[in-house]
Amino acid sequence: MRDYILNAAVCLRRNYADLPFDAMTNAETAGRVSERVMTALERTGDSFTYLPEGSLPDDRREELAACRLICPDHRDAVAATLFLNLPETAGVETAGEDHLLISAYDDTGNVFQALAACQALAALMEDTGPMARSAQFGFLTAHPCDAGTGLRASLLLHLPMTALVKQAPAAVKLAAGAGCTLR
Repeated sequence: MRDYILNAAVCLRRNYADLPFDAMTNAETAGRVSERVMTALERTGDSFTYLPEGSLPDDRREELAACRLICPDHRDAVAATLFLNLPETAGVETAGEDHLLISAYDDTGNVFQALAACQALAALMEDTGPMARSAQFGFLTAHPCDAGTGLRASLLLHLPMTALVKQAPAAVKLAAGAGCTLR
């Protein structure tokens, strides 16, 4: 048994240039985004599960959010859906704040493997329509902090004994010195 848990997650936020940025509140736009995602995923030959987010039980939603495969804030989106691959390590969430939240999870902590999975899915999505992009700012997203690459990556290292032996403040200081955020 290991004394720690290590996993990695990456997500890419993308929006279609030819659709309004209102998919979270507009069912028609949300439907058009979902159709494009289905078209792209059918070309992969891989199996994806279609999960309407409104029908997800709370425990399942929490499990997917813990793996960072869905955004917990999209519960109230009009027609948010999740297309999840069968090993449940990658997926595409639609109709949230951004048209697409492309995410991948790696339970060994390999952030590069998660990034490669996201990039492969993003390339498929780009075949179904132009992405909103600016020469000056990069990919355009609902939140300016995500503009540019649209990338968020996280590495989770769970060390239960750190809190038990009261070493959490030292760990926070060490992480800050390395340019990381420790929560």
